[in-house]
Amino acid sequence: MQRGTDMLHARDLGWPQNIINNYRAEGYWRDETFNTLLSDLANRYGERTAVIDGNLRLSFADLKQVAERAAAGFAALGLKAGDHVVVQMPNCWQFLAVLFGLSRLGVAPVMALPAHRMSEISAFTGAAEAKAYICADTAAGFDYRQMARELQALHPGLNHVIVKGEAGEFTSFDNLLSLATDIPPDPVTPDALLCFLLSGGTTSIPKLIPRIHCEYLCSARYSVAANGFDETTIYLVTLPMAHNYPLAAPGILGTLLCGGIIVVAETPEPNTCFELIDAHHVTDTALVPPAAILWCDMAELLERQKTFPGLKSIQLAGSRVGKYLAQRTMQIFGCRVQNVFGMSEGLISMTRLTMDMEKVCNTQGFPICPADRFRIVDASGSEVADGIVGGLQIRGPYTIHSYYKRPEANAESFTEDGFFRTGDLAQRRPDGCMVIEGREKDQIHRGGEKITPEEVENVLVTFKGVRDAVLIGVPDKALGERVCAFVFVHEQPDESKLDDRVLRNFLLHKGLATFKIPDQFKFVASIPSTAVGKNNRKELRARLLEQYYRDLENAERESHVC
Repeated sequence: MQRGTDMLHARDLGWPQNIINNYRAEGYWRDETFNTLLSDLANRYGERTAVIDGNLRLSFADLKQVAERAAAGFAALGLKAGDHVVVQMPNCWQFLAVLFGLSRLGVAPVMALPAHRMSEISAFTGAAEAKAYICADTAAGFDYRQMARELQALHPGLNHVIVKGEAGEFTSFDNLLSLATDIPPDPVTPDALLCFLLSGGTTSIPKLIPRIHCEYLCSARYSVAANGFDETTIYLVTLPMAHNYPLAAPGILGTLLCGGIIVVAETPEPNTCFELIDAHHVTDTALVPPAAILWCDMAELLERQKTFPGLKSIQLAGSRVGKYLAQRTMQIFGCRVQNVFGMSEGLISMTRLTMDMEKVCNTQGFPICPADRFRIVDASGSEVADGIVGGLQIRGPYTIHSYYKRPEANAESFTEDGFFRTGDLAQRRPDGCMVIEGREKDQIHRGGEKITPEEVENVLVTFKGVRDAVLIGVPDKALGERVCAFVFVHEQPDESKLDDRVLRNFLLHKGLATFKIPDQFKFVASIPSTAVGKNNRKELRARLLEQYYRDLENAERESHVC
């Protein structure tokens, strides 16, 4: 294969040549791309079912064929190797056709999430100099076509809009598949840019994370080995397909690698997902804690405890998974739970299905790849002893070495010896397991003491009647910050007596230090989630702090009226 002259490759994206050579020599980086993978899968599995989406079934051969038709359509529009496009689609089989079709041409998608809106999508379009925007007509009541019109008005270089569904003045996905043109020779090499994932930061526009073919496939391969997927795997996709976790940890890509079946769910809504699990004998799925809580609640309401005989494992990730939620999920669904920690920038660590329950409930296990490295450091950057909490830094064959066109972020995020500063607080236990303690910037500084919110949150959710909890730090003249706990409660009459005093006594009884006990509790019916559906603490705390001040203003206004 020839290197595309306009395509970005590993060296262009911050990977040092000696590191590239080492990973190739050690077999972590293989001579493979998404294109060679899809051809190999089609040859190996042929007419075996690969994807189920509603009443539609696609075989591996079908998936290759529709990807080639999509590639031909994109080529007919003038897209070529080295171009970038923004992809924002709901969970659907067309997403896979787009991903593999773009890959065939050497075009890199920016993997936007359905919940992103104009500020983010416009920023992605500008940063990537996108030539096209690919979206659905509507989803969850939002019309993406109107946003497309605004995008084209702001970005003259955005030449094409491709729409799944009613396209209006734009190109419909169905028509795209009918465009006939010759596909150019495969321009993609294993070290070429595959796609841009998005950083988890929410205080500013997410950064573009460049992932290349061979390292992303390395991540998927080792995730498969750690999870135990094989040809019998039937994987239910509940989370946004564009996110790293359901896409490749091991998720969609790992299932395809094994010759398994992907079952598409548009959302993690429990009733729909339960029907899909029953209908298709689903063996594995992945959830974030808020979705897992809803699944557990609904299963109990329907009296469906342990009525999913084919379900082997549920992965839980997205924020720290508490012992209570892990145990409850296992008890209700009668399957194993994997505690997973990972990020779009790289490292994935997970418990193994053979581990004892203590490790599954209290740790994030071990990194998936032997070449993964992580270290825990203090404020000066020196490594700390096992059992000591510090900042988590990572490096490995699928952990990036730079963000795309963000030199200031690169200077802040990467060490001189190539480790990525994750911004997470963690510890390494004496048994080698990783334990994620929270985010460095999420710590609350109260009267000189540092409080990790997730420690308190994980205790609060063990109290009957509490579904979830989020701690925020509120400015205080005397203490610097005081602690306010937003508590998501069950809406049941017998729990109406839940109050501050009860929860304070409960936390004290559980052994929490007095300075960690929230100064104030606010009981709410729901806690907002982020684009991926997870409790991203940065975004949640920003939203809840706004709510906190709105409540204060309303109370002050009412007092003046009285």
